[in-house]
Amino acid sequence: MTNAFLQLLFNGIIAGAIYSLVASGFSLIYSTCKFVHFAHGATIAFSAYFLYFLFSALGLNFWLSMVLAIIFGSFLGWLVNKIIYKKLRKRKASNVILLMISFTLLIFFESLILMLFGADVKTIGYIKIAKGLEFFGAIITPLQIVIVITSIILLIFFILLYEKNQDWQGNAGCCG
Repeated sequence: MTNAFLQLLFNGIIAGAIYSLVASGFSLIYSTCKFVHFAHGATIAFSAYFLYFLFSALGLNFWLSMVLAIIFGSFLGWLVNKIIYKKLRKRKASNVILLMISFTLLIFFESLILMLFGADVKTIGYIKIAKGLEFFGAIITPLQIVIVITSIILLIFFILLYEKNQDWQGNAGCCG
């Protein structure tokens, strides 16, 4: 019983590490733009599929593919803001309109992913699945450890950056 509880606890920590990164993106967008950008998750997913395409389909180096996927995701977010949200703000669109556009973008990106990559699960396989390490009866793989450590580092960086730039409120590019 204790082993099952610890395994569920560790699995929750691992999932929470990933969710916290996505939530920090939602939080940043909401704090600067004052609306919930539901397509944020789809943008992340689209960037992940782009990483898969570069690494698995084109055979590029993993680290180069990762950097290019981050650049792609950043560019995609900037492009959506520039082409859609900025123009709507200039027209004084209400938050309800922005919310509807956000849902529309979510559906668009999800459909585009399905059209380009299909519905089956894709794996990158760069970090090979290794035998899990046992911690107090629970099993954790090296990949899961990398996920948690990377998430913690990125969240600390995000917090430090956010605290240093308290004047982001109202001065971010998506709000102008």
